Amino acid sequence: MKSADVTIHCPECGDIVFEKHNNGEIICAECGHVLNSGH
Repeated sequence: MKSADVTIHCPECGDIVFEKHNNGEIICAECGHVLNSGH
């Protein structure tokens, strides 16, 4: 299995343009809302 980009809907603007960073932080490229995917 290869690690593919996970599609996440932004709770703020409803868009699905999140940028996942190596530190686990997920930021919506549309409105800048930050989601933390804590392990």
